[in-house]
Amino acid sequence: MKGINRRMRQTGWLPAWAKHWARDSALLLFSQFSAVVATSLVAIILARNLGPSDWGFFAGLFGVSQAFSIITSMGVATWLLRELSQSDKVDQTPSTEASKRTGHLVSGAITLNVAGAAVLILATLAVTLLARLDRGATLALVSLMVYGALMATSAGLEAFFRSRRQLRQVVSAILIEKFVLLSLVGVAVAAGVGVSAIAAMYIIAGTARVLVNGINIRASKHVALARASFDSLKTTLRASMPFALNAASLNIIPRLDAVILVTLSTTAAGYFALGDRVLGPAIMIPWVMGSALYPFLAQERGRSAAGWKILGLFVSAGSLVAVAGIALAPTLVPLIFGSAYDEAVDVVQVMLLAIPFVYGSNAMLAQLYTAGQERSILVVSLGMSALGTVAIVAGQLVVGATGAAGGYLLRQFLFLAGLIAIAAVPALTTWSGRRSHSQPTAEAQLSSPPTEERSESIPTQ
Repeated sequence: MKGINRRMRQTGWLPAWAKHWARDSALLLFSQFSAVVATSLVAIILARNLGPSDWGFFAGLFGVSQAFSIITSMGVATWLLRELSQSDKVDQTPSTEASKRTGHLVSGAITLNVAGAAVLILATLAVTLLARLDRGATLALVSLMVYGALMATSAGLEAFFRSRRQLRQVVSAILIEKFVLLSLVGVAVAAGVGVSAIAAMYIIAGTARVLVNGINIRASKHVALARASFDSLKTTLRASMPFALNAASLNIIPRLDAVILVTLSTTAAGYFALGDRVLGPAIMIPWVMGSALYPFLAQERGRSAAGWKILGLFVSAGSLVAVAGIALAPTLVPLIFGSAYDEAVDVVQVMLLAIPFVYGSNAMLAQLYTAGQERSILVVSLGMSALGTVAIVAGQLVVGATGAAGGYLLRQFLFLAGLIAIAAVPALTTWSGRRSHSQPTAEAQLSSPPTEERSESIPTQ
């Protein structure tokens, strides 16, 4: 990572690396928006040519596969990004020992992904056979499950390039995969094949992305790939599990909101789903920018000032997006979705108020994951996700659809507040330790937080 090291001094309000982080974020956002355009084109092609029935069937299978891909990923990508970002020799020519350690980490992560995917795919196949689904539906579902597994594997491989800020490799792999997918789906539709054959095209595209990443990994001098031992596999599973549970609680539990609302009011569920769809593109931005923070925050080594400044930047940016969205909602919602959704405007506006908190949460997650606080995050994520669902149901029963949107807003606020509370405790302890530094005592030594060399506890053999 040229130009980045732990001894960088801050120049101005933001840290000196802010400009490098902004450049990395812009590159990643370009790839993500390109991917969104490609997948939207795929959806349009399929919806127009398959017809409502087959398209609905395919979309349902794809949704199931994407939900289970969260389980397949095992939280490995985020854990690996954190561990590799904290390497002391990230700016230097790699030593043999460092390359072997990186190789063990990557190999263990990918092996765990493959093992989890194999179990999930076999379980899916068994369920389809027991349910006596027809052969086409079985092939389509299993193919999309394989695609989800390939995406999880790619995310693990790309974590290495993200940690070293070699983002062109990440972008190229994503764009190649989407280009192959769009091309193959176009050919499949032109040939008039069915849903199962189209699903198989996803496997080819996913394989292309894995191959591109694999070739780039093999060409890197920073990785000496080796067969993962059973011990390293257990270590990877134990270390990445909190990340997996956090991802599940932040994605799966909220997905139940719309299902629960359907039982109370289908109209409210429709308004709520519309608001969630409107927020989607805006929420993608802080997620991408947050993922680009890890290599930079890792160089801070316990100095939290940069993290708090980034939090302020994220919340400010989210506030601007929220204000703009609230102002435009009365015009854009009926224009885009039709006059039947006039009454959804209030719901969308209330949900848009959550954007600053969503932005802030992504900044805090990067900071806290870097500090090794994933278990504390799990407590907050599980609690606030469940509490948010309760608030959404209560809001719907008491106020209506706008009340349900208020419950969504409360969840995001409480989640950010919980993350800030986790970060504030070590920060206050560090401040207290600095005040007493001139009078070193046993008590002061015990109060000093262990912030250095946290990543070195991961076994490499």
